[in-house]
Amino acid sequence: MTDSEIDVTALFGSSDNQISSDQFRGGRALSVFGSSEIDLRRAATGDGGATLKVIVGFGSVRLLVPEDWGVNVHSRAVFGGVASKRVAPACPSGQLTLTGFCLFGGVEVRS
Repeated sequence: MTDSEIDVTALFGSSDNQISSDQFRGGRALSVFGSSEIDLRRAATGDGGATLKVIVGFGSVRLLVPEDWGVNVHSRAVFGGVASKRVAPACPSGQLTLTGFCLFGGVEVRS
């Protein structure tokens, strides 16, 4: 996908997405009883950064982000979790803000 905004849905299945936009602004990811992987390692954010709203219910979302991006997590979890498995860069080249809700599932951010 080369879109600047994404809309990813996985219902009772899986979704695998590779984003290569040079002006990625964010979008939405929904995973209910399913799993999604969103690979942003070939993307770049615009001047204002990007915001991705992730909603998970009994499923999972795995985000792969460039090592030099900063990630702010502003989401809630009930009987689930949102975890960043990466080291924050000293001088980020891009900024991703993660919002949303996780119920009985998980969201994982990796480089």
